[in-house]
Formats: sequence, structure tokens, C-alpha cells
Amino acid sequence: MRLRLEYRFSSSIENRAHDTLDDVLVDQFTIKEIGHSPSHEEISQLGGLMYDAYLDTVDYEGETIEDAVGEIQRTLVDRFYGEIIPEATLMVIDNQTNNVVSAIITSLVTPSNVNEVQPYPMILYVMTAKQYQGRGIGKTLILRVLNALRSRLNGQASEKTHLQSSNVKLSVNNLNTVALKLYESLGFERLPNEN
Repeated sequence: MRLRLEYRFSSSIENRAHDTLDDVLVDQFTIKEIGHSPSHEEISQLGGLMYDAYLDTVDYEGETIEDAVGEIQRTLVDRFYGEIIPEATLMVIDNQTNNVVSAIITSLVTPSNVNEVQPYPMILYVMTAKQYQGRGIGKTLILRVLNALRSRLNGQASEKTHLQSSNVKLSVNNLNTVALKLYESLGFERLPNEN
């Protein structure tokens, strides 16, 4: 079962992204926007990352690496889930190996629920290669995304349009207790009827 979680922006949010990866591992990693037109190599690396991150976890459903590359293609190029938000779609590159070791993909989703009228940002994927997990990289990416979206909401971003929605959503497998604990520690809350 998947749980839907929501993060609501408030005036008390601190810029916390610099408390983790930025200060501790800045020399080892580079964080960069994936952008509107990812290269074939980036799509391939992100697909490999997705496969590695989900293999043998509660989120793994028998997909092959080709399936993972196809999902990245559908998400980033075909915009299957909605328009990608560049400043909230990031990858982490290990400076020694030049490999993509973590990524977060965020899209502007058009609501299918009649109670919601404005498109809202949704974190579609947070993934970190197994050998890099537990270092705070995923947490750093989520915090960076929340800060970028907060800036966009307040009209401070360089994008021509700013967000109308004051919340960010994501979906998580209820058996993925590590991810659920992380999201809730960052202020995400379960949506009503999602116990």
C-alpha cells in the first residue's frame, strides 16, 4: 500500500539544506540540476541508479534495468507525470568516479481530485545508490527541493511563473519505514484517511 504525504510551507521554515551534505561532503560530491533536456548518458545513469536503489527493497517489483531507464525517459523527457521543475530535480555526482549516486525528481502535477484546483509540486522519486545510503544525501536533496520550491512559491525564483500551491506531495510505500521516518522528520504529514 502506498501512503500519500504532504508538506505545507509556513513562514517558520528554515533554510536547512546547508546543515547536511553541503558542509560535510562538499568536496566529494557535486549537486546539479538535471534540467529540461537530460542527455542520453544522464538518462542511462539515472536509470541505473533507480535500478540499484530499488533492487531488493520493498519498492522493487521485478523491474529490469531497461524498465528503470524507460521510467526515467517517461518521467523526464515525455513528462508523463507532469512538467519537471528544474530547480527541484537534482542529481548528485561523486567527484571521484563521476557517477550519479543520488537523485530527486519533482514534477508539477495537475490535480485529478476535484477538491484541488491548482497544480502542485510532487516529489516523484528520491533515490540513492546502495553504497551511498545512510550519509544524508537523500535528506539534503529533499531539503534543497523544499527550499527551492519555497523560493518559487514566494516569487523569488528565476522562473517566470511561481507556484500557486503551498504544499508539496509525495507517495511512499507504507513498508518503507526508513523513508517514511525521514519524510515525517522533515515535516511531511500523512494526508487524511492515510493511516
